[in-house]
This record gives sequence, C-alpha cells and structure tokens, in this order.
Amino acid sequence: DIFVMRHNMPSQSVTPEIRSRAERIVTLFPEIMNSMALSKIHTGRRHGVGLTFNQYQALVVIREFRVCSVSELARKLKIAQSTASELVDRLVEARLVHREEQAGDRRRMAVRVSRAGLNIMQKRTKSIQKSYERVLALLSEEDQELFEEAFEKLHRVAVTLESKLKQMGE
Repeated sequence: DIFVMRHNMPSQSVTPEIRSRAERIVTLFPEIMNSMALSKIHTGRRHGVGLTFNQYQALVVIREFRVCSVSELARKLKIAQSTASELVDRLVEARLVHREEQAGDRRRMAVRVSRAGLNIMQKRTKSIQKSYERVLALLSEEDQELFEEAFEKLHRVAVTLESKLKQMGE
C-alpha cells in the first residue's frame, strides 16, 4: 500500500514541491474526512442495512468477481488473508454470501453473493445515492460540479497509483 511504498522509493525523488504538496494533503485530508463524516454518507447503520463499510466493500468485490476466493478478496481489498477470511465468515453468518467448492478443487472454497446480499447491496447503494443527493442539494450548481469533478479526478489518480504500485511489486 501507500505506506509501504516509502521503503521502495529513492529518497532523492522527494523534491521540495512534493514535500509541500504532502504537507498540504496532510492538512486537507482530515478536514475532508470530517466533512464527509458529518454527512454520514457511508455508514451502514445510517442506511438501515447494518453493514460495516468493509462488509459492503467485500460484497462489492465478490459481486464484481461473481465467484471469488478469499485470497482474491484479500488482494483486492488490500487486507490480510486472515482478515478477509473473518470478513467472509461474518458475511456467511449473515447469509449475505454463500461458500461453494471451486470447480475442479474440492479443497478450495469460493464465495458468491446471495440473493439477500444483492438485496442489501441494492438498498445500501440507493440509500448512499440519496445521501449524496441531499449533500449536493446544499451546494450551488458550481460547487456540485466541483464536487463531482473532484471524485472523478480522485478516482483517476487512485487507478494510476494502483497501477504504479503493481509495477513496483507492491
């Protein structure tokens, strides 16, 4: 992840401009997160579905793969395999995913989102969208556009960063 990356980066690549940008990000990040927390956009209990953010993210990844091994889930969420296994156990217990044998290998298990899991994801997604609609309604048209553009830019940068980390062997 990003914090591991510092071990592989040559120190001479950190210019004064990069240091200044990093300082600004360190200042801005908590303010942004605090503002988002105030709106409680992504908290599961706020949406009446009782999912943690990590559980929701796991369901999104599993649905994306259709059938997903615990190791694939761990890699995609960038968490330890033991943590992914515990996460899957809780999702199975809640009947939001099913475990099944992987084709051709009875020893390896895979998980698939259940109908109940799909339903709860749909409810959560709609609820989050409504929360963003309420947040956007508080902003001017210009600020709404800035907000959306900021998310698009962050997404683009996150995809680029993930690609570069993979190239570095992270």
